[in-house]
Amino acid sequence: MEWERVKEFGPQARNINSAGAATILQMVGANFILYGPIRMSEVIFPSCAMTDAIIAYAMRKHGVKPNRQHPLYKIF
Repeated sequence: MEWERVKEFGPQARNINSAGAATILQMVGANFILYGPIRMSEVIFPSCAMTDAIIAYAMRKHGVKPNRQHPLYKIF
């Protein structure tokens, strides 16, 4: 199924919406995200890394401390 009307919203609309969908999935607890063709990884991976970092930062107040390889330490 192809989203035909996405072109009406400009050239970046597909990327923005794909990243947003992946972010929502992570925020509700998904740990496996199907994002489509591998070329979308350039858009999805940074979005997911930022989402992981935000979740980890929020969990610090609950005593959870991620290891030094976590995106939290690579982004901030």
